Amino acid sequence: MPVMYGEKHNAFVRLQKEIMALTDDLSLFDWLGESSTLHSYFAAHPRCFMAPSYDARQDSASSKFEFRLLKTSKRITSSLSSSALKLVKDVLSNPPHGRFIANGRMSMPFFVHEVVTLIPNQNMPGVFSYLVKAEGLSELEVTVTRQLAPLYGKKLAIKYRIVRMWEASLIQRQGSTDAEAPDALTVDSPGSPEPPTTEGSPKQEKDKEKDKEKEKDKGKDKDKEKEKEKDKDKESWVGRSKELVTDFVADMVTHSTAAALIRRMQEPFIAQLLCSPGDKQPWRRVGTTTRILAHASSGSVNFRALENVIVH
Repeated sequence: MPVMYGEKHNAFVRLQKEIMALTDDLSLFDWLGESSTLHSYFAAHPRCFMAPSYDARQDSASSKFEFRLLKTSKRITSSLSSSALKLVKDVLSNPPHGRFIANGRMSMPFFVHEVVTLIPNQNMPGVFSYLVKAEGLSELEVTVTRQLAPLYGKKLAIKYRIVRMWEASLIQRQGSTDAEAPDALTVDSPGSPEPPTTEGSPKQEKDKEKDKEKEKDKGKDKDKEKEKEKDKDKESWVGRSKELVTDFVADMVTHSTAAALIRRMQEPFIAQLLCSPGDKQPWRRVGTTTRILAHASSGSVNFRALENVIVH
């Protein structure tokens, strides 16, 4: 990347933009600390990408959740509502195209969880720590770089969101299970020997032509009979059942893929906190000093639709 004179800290933001244009790797947004003044989703300094200290509490919570997930995986696959299944099918059939930035605004596909409560953590004096409850998630602890405005008070319009970034790896990639079957039609090999031909009398040649015409007529009659049999088969119960079985198998494959995606969505994930000062105001990422490890709330198997959010 060429260096531009007088760019200072803006050069690091430009580098992050270049990386975002070349890859879909979400580690670009996995940073801690202060965000850039140019855009809240870019880190202000390379130090923000340093590995954070080990947090035993998060690891313990993750292990407990994974154990609970194993116990409830069968229930998840069998409790898909029709509305949730439709949302999953929409994502599978038309996944988002990714992220892009223009004029300082970045369009990002998120799974959005609206924050319901934001309470200062009294057990963490001297630190901007909050206990957050968001829709569809268990209560989580967020430690930020600055004091947050209360969710309820004079500024009633302020809003917070816990978001999960879209990643293509959420969709289960299945290889083709159908083996390539050989062609049913048999084609004569060009190298196969042909029966020897002998020239006979004109009478014999006429007889051969008559025989060929008879064979053609017989072939046409057979084709007509086959078409009639196909029509009868379609009209019969057996023919209809074949179509039903085909539709049923296709639906089961879709249901299985949807259930796999929902199971992935129940796993713990790294989230971000967004803040908006009011209605129709831009969303900005809030810098945190520790990663936000979010868990789906117990018994929650609802699928949240993707939402394209404009972040400044």
